[in-house]
Amino acid sequence: CTGQPYQYGQIFDPQTQQIIGGVTCATPFPGNIIPPGRLSAQSQKVAAIYSQFYAPTITTRIYNNFPTMASGSPSNRKTTVDLKFDANLSDRHHISVAFDQVTWISLALNGGFNYSLGNGPFSSFFTDAGNNRMFRVLDNYTITPNLLNTFGVGFDRQPTIQRPQISVNSANYGFNLNNTAFPEITFGTASNGVGYSSTGQSWNSVYTYNTWHFQDTAVWNHGRHDIKFGGTLVAQGLNSSVFEAAVQTYNFTGDTGGPIDPGLTPFVGNGFASEMLGDVQSASQEVPNLAYPRQKSFSLFVQDNFRATPKLTLNLGLRWDVNLRGHEAAGRWQNFDITAQNPLWGSYPGAWIFSKNSGTTFQTNEDYHQFGPHLGGAYQLTDKLVARASYGLFYVPLGSFSSGGGPYYPANQTGLAFPVNQVLNNVVGSTAFNWDRGYPGVPVLAPQNSTATSFGLANQPMYIHPDMLHLGYTQNWYIGAEYEVSKNSVLDFSYMGNRGSNLHNDGRSIDMSYPDFGTYQKLLLAGHINDQISNASDAAADGISYPYPGFNGPAYAAIANFPQVASSQNATVQSFGDPAWSAVSAFNAFTVEIKARNAHGLYVDFGYTRSKMTGSDIGLDNFANNGQYKSQDAADLE
Repeated sequence: CTGQPYQYGQIFDPQTQQIIGGVTCATPFPGNIIPPGRLSAQSQKVAAIYSQFYAPTITTRIYNNFPTMASGSPSNRKTTVDLKFDANLSDRHHISVAFDQVTWISLALNGGFNYSLGNGPFSSFFTDAGNNRMFRVLDNYTITPNLLNTFGVGFDRQPTIQRPQISVNSANYGFNLNNTAFPEITFGTASNGVGYSSTGQSWNSVYTYNTWHFQDTAVWNHGRHDIKFGGTLVAQGLNSSVFEAAVQTYNFTGDTGGPIDPGLTPFVGNGFASEMLGDVQSASQEVPNLAYPRQKSFSLFVQDNFRATPKLTLNLGLRWDVNLRGHEAAGRWQNFDITAQNPLWGSYPGAWIFSKNSGTTFQTNEDYHQFGPHLGGAYQLTDKLVARASYGLFYVPLGSFSSGGGPYYPANQTGLAFPVNQVLNNVVGSTAFNWDRGYPGVPVLAPQNSTATSFGLANQPMYIHPDMLHLGYTQNWYIGAEYEVSKNSVLDFSYMGNRGSNLHNDGRSIDMSYPDFGTYQKLLLAGHINDQISNASDAAADGISYPYPGFNGPAYAAIANFPQVASSQNATVQSFGDPAWSAVSAFNAFTVEIKARNAHGLYVDFGYTRSKMTGSDIGLDNFANNGQYKSQDAADLE
């Protein structure tokens, strides 16, 4: 719209940005060079760090000229100590005490600057130090010659401390903050094939898992019956403190102050040029977040190994699993309830619900009908051939009781109880502030009621469904046989199957945030998908509805099912425990195994297994957004 042709790699003068005929454009810097007088004083201090600590080691290149670590974990050190004490208090009474300690220290990557050597402050690595202590006490008491009771109690404590690898004071580099970590600086997406690694990292936390485990089991031998019965009680808790270092994050983009046409921005503009001008697109400063989730579960079981005939043994059992309602010990829990409404968001669903005290829970519907039968048997067909079969139904436990370090898990959703310090900017191509004038954000505490419109620093609202404690289950079966080939060798062959049903499928639940494809495609092909919608006229010009008074965001957010969420940095809503987003799984395995032993004590075990596992559940990583972590993992029944 300036009448000049665009050229690959051009950078533009933000002072010339204008709108002509509805098109945003700007004049490029002469010679594609920023005049020295326009360079930011703060940016020059940051640039000096590159010269001091990260000078190119390959001088023949203008890119890929500095070594980086190929691995995200360049160092890892682990120390293990195991102690055990056994004592016979009497002929019928035995006690065992065990202590295990595992200490580890490692480096982990959380950002784009994967270089951990030297003392430069840009490193995106953080130290991960843990000290896991486990105590176990087992008490075995023979009540009668045919009745044995075993009582066990265990306690696990796992504190983890995660800190930036290089500890520095940001004030020493010109930033208006006294803390212990260099700011995280991002440069947006690559432009014309050239991108820049972000600096620093914002993850810093201390979180400690505590688990008490009580178990009592009795074994009663009565005639042809070996009956085992008992129960377990597990009490889990986490004390989590994250964002303690108050790290600042500054985001720069290539379209700031220039054209915003998505057909042009991949080829023109430059995030690093925006940084040298000091024009910040958006920014934030960490505020410590605390969470103290607690949850208990228990189970009861009975099992009878019955020798029906000399050739037939049956195994009959039943297990009852109950997960009790979770709560947050300090009463700071929140739930983004998609069945509630915030009057500030018009008719769109979704509103924050706040706990009233430490007894408040959002897992309101406990399930007392989770009974799992276990059946099995072994039959001696001939002197050399034994056939076995079994079936069991197992309720899959909640992974880590849906809790972890940081406000990215449903049990840790306490972020709105603490202020958020952000400088947001939903206007594409605009500048939020120039960092030469310092970081302007201030902590803001959201209203502690349904009118709250913030999504916290995590920016990941989660719906804790009332049926979250209704667990999915797996049905397992086994069919096999063992044949004595010779006196010292046997052949095993078997089939194992597993079918999971009603598994929590939190990953897929984000689909409910997106509009139907036809609506999205129409807006996309018309070239309006990124148009800024600030009022009803803007929406009408794009042929879409204006969501509600006060909405301000891109057009793709305006057509989303939760526009108030999508307009906040393209966030999505995630639902935990919603039956509408359940998943299934399947596992099949065929195994052949040969075991042989000779007279000299040599033992040989050769096996071949062909297996396949499929499923519709989408995993989550430990920050509940993508990756491998699953709220219910059919492959992990512990």
